[in-house]
Amino acid sequence: MFRYAFILYTLFLFAVPITAHAQETPGDPPATLGSYSITTPASGGGRLMDEGEAAYSAGDYEAALGLFKKALPLLMTDADRAKAHERLAFIYAAFDKTEMVYSEFIESLKLDSGLTLDPDLVSPKIYESYKKAKDVVVREGSLICNCDPSGAEVYLDGKLLGEAPVKKERIPEGEYALMLKKYGYETATGRITIKKDVTLTVEDRLATARGEIKVDTEPPGVRVSLDGRDAGITPVTVEKVSGGEHVLKLERDYYEPDVRKVSLTQGGEGSVAAVLKRRLLLIPVSDGGEMMKAVEAAFSEMDVLKVVVSGMDELAEGLKERGLDPGALGFLKRSRTNLALEDSATLSGLMERARVELAMAVSLSQPDGGIVLTLTLYSPASDSADRIRLTAKDAAGLKDALGTFLDKWKAQERSARLGTGAYMVDRAGGGVEVTGVLPNSPAFDAGLAPGNLINTLDGAVVTTKADLAPLTRVAGKHNLGFMERGRQKETVLSPAYLPVEAPPDSPDYLYNLDLVDCRWVFEAVAPDEVNDRRGLSALNLGNAYLRMGEYDKAIKAYTQASTKSDSGVCYGTALYRLGAAYERKSMWAEAAYAYRKAMVLYPAATLGSADGPYVAPLAKGRMVSLYEMGLVRERWWE
Repeated sequence: MFRYAFILYTLFLFAVPITAHAQETPGDPPATLGSYSITTPASGGGRLMDEGEAAYSAGDYEAALGLFKKALPLLMTDADRAKAHERLAFIYAAFDKTEMVYSEFIESLKLDSGLTLDPDLVSPKIYESYKKAKDVVVREGSLICNCDPSGAEVYLDGKLLGEAPVKKERIPEGEYALMLKKYGYETATGRITIKKDVTLTVEDRLATARGEIKVDTEPPGVRVSLDGRDAGITPVTVEKVSGGEHVLKLERDYYEPDVRKVSLTQGGEGSVAAVLKRRLLLIPVSDGGEMMKAVEAAFSEMDVLKVVVSGMDELAEGLKERGLDPGALGFLKRSRTNLALEDSATLSGLMERARVELAMAVSLSQPDGGIVLTLTLYSPASDSADRIRLTAKDAAGLKDALGTFLDKWKAQERSARLGTGAYMVDRAGGGVEVTGVLPNSPAFDAGLAPGNLINTLDGAVVTTKADLAPLTRVAGKHNLGFMERGRQKETVLSPAYLPVEAPPDSPDYLYNLDLVDCRWVFEAVAPDEVNDRRGLSALNLGNAYLRMGEYDKAIKAYTQASTKSDSGVCYGTALYRLGAAYERKSMWAEAAYAYRKAMVLYPAATLGSADGPYVAPLAKGRMVSLYEMGLVRERWWE
């Protein structure tokens, strides 16, 4: 609630200059009345106004007077008519007709109360007539606004007056909406009444804002701004948010920005979960006609991508404009997967101009009896590209194959999938037996244990593992029935998204997609922080480098893949992969040592996913093989 104090004040002695006029008398040389804008078509009043202006400038005041009078009834808006009366006031001043000057200012102010003159730029008799007319027509008051704390933005009917403490003079009499707004404080609103020749003083104490908005994004690490102010990096909770509507902006390099409005009650809590679209440069390197357009459309329809299409001719023209050789694009035409230094430099330039970190070259060929679509994925993170070839007999088959590929892409964008953390096998007599349970997994929390026989899921009979498919497809709570030591029991199991390891060697996996994501997370988190997301990113980064034959980089990534978790896909998984990387470099003792650590310290670690094979027996097998081949002398597994 605002508090007011009304104080009488003297009449204003000056006006804000918007149009400059010179003193006019019959003997003085003419001066320009000033620029104006007429909305009436030039064929009517607007034309006459222009002619009147020219006559006045030439000193022909009689002609000017007649032209402005003829223009008045033809003008279509109050604003235009107000300008005409203002011109007539100055013309009458040239004839020293003071009463007519006063009368014309009266008419002008009735139509536009915002007319102001600068007393330093007009003759005293003109300003006196203007001031007298304004005192009669326009009833004005003043506003002084103070608040605690100071610095709040003050808005009058939505127009910013400045930051408190602020004083605004010459406000037309009437009722207004007043708003005080400051970051970290609740917005204060109210209505005030301005009266003629009265100064209204408003004082208010702003309440501290206690609302908050939780912001989570995929990918993480997105810059957040609220109402134009920096609010941190996701995941983040923005605190001290006032009630009302706010503008939230989410930005990350190489992704499309997300701008949305968020409403919050005073002291309330809000949440925003957003998936930013990754920018992808799609480069058709062959003319596939309608079929290529269908491929472009399929990529554009993916909800995780913002596709930027650029043809080879367009890219070549861009190189020419920069004084570069268009022939440098040859590696794209050949869908080359191992780039030379000059190829990588050209590619980096193309990506930077398109604001992307992934580029996909698409070529289409139609050999006898089929269609081949070649997709080559590049990134600045590697000199090696991922090449995927999709083959089909016809356009319909190609569409299906492309759909399957894009589904894999979307799945790869999430480095986790729904799982239970339980190992299960089909029983010959019906039902599914639990053979193992990962610590701290959904199955563990549900009370499942090795030896349990699952026989119902959400009321339906379970005979094979295929009947348990909803546990890896549908999030939420599921009712599970099982036998334990001859007794029927019931429990509630809630599948969770559990980490998934990138395959270390797969012909249809997008390793460059992992490289740009994992490298960013890996570099964004402090090396001395044991963080599961950083650790898993380092693991997948190592797998990508292992696939590309960059073993030293793989080893460096694996050694920094520490995790808080010690089961499922965790640091034990990275130690096993580290052993494989050392083997590729013929560092046998180092490989055996990594395998031993994985076996002894992480018996619950798995490969691939939470329900993948256990690391320990696999690590033991590798140590035995190294020993039997004579590559190590010690029996590391004992």
